[in-house]
Amino acid sequence: RRRGAAAGPGHWQTDGTLVFADISGFTRLTEKLSRQGKAGAEEIVRTISDVFTALLTATSDSGDVLKFSGDALVLFYDGPDHVWRACSAALTMQRTLRDVGGIDSSSGRVRLRMSVGIHSGRFAFFCCGADHLELFVLGAAASATVAAEAAADAGQVLASPATAAALPDARTVGVTDAGVLVHAVPALPPLAPTAASADGRSRR
Repeated sequence: RRRGAAAGPGHWQTDGTLVFADISGFTRLTEKLSRQGKAGAEEIVRTISDVFTALLTATSDSGDVLKFSGDALVLFYDGPDHVWRACSAALTMQRTLRDVGGIDSSSGRVRLRMSVGIHSGRFAFFCCGADHLELFVLGAAASATVAAEAAADAGQVLASPATAAALPDARTVGVTDAGVLVHAVPALPPLAPTAASADGRSRR
């Protein structure tokens, strides 16, 4: 169970930042490859797997992967610097997709692009099911994340006003009614040195 105020079995709330990324171009690729039958279907699965593996590898040291299916990816960040880590991961994924998103398939070349929405707040989690458990993120904060992604164009990272306010030093490239387009985030300040004990070991 995550940190936060538990509201009952299988239900909890946690402060953090949610990232919703949607990749465009897979539909076109699927339409092309589906004409090849089984071989095309296998190529679709392999291509999707390669792309998501690259994106998740690029962000493997940060948040939690809540869900990825079809052409969408949902990540959650809590704990220290969760706003910074979420925005940094979103920008890293955009850079990664620019490197791996040009797909030379057996049916021609397709360019994949991604729109990303980010929101920070208090999120409600629900774990449902018996034999098979499914995790859902619901409520106003989740809806705000979806709205941010819907307002972002391909290639953009759009932070909601709440996220932008929590990261005022981020470099932006524009402001929309839905939030702020983030271009870069500042480096985190170095950790403060710990006090040393008499025997030279650090003391927390």
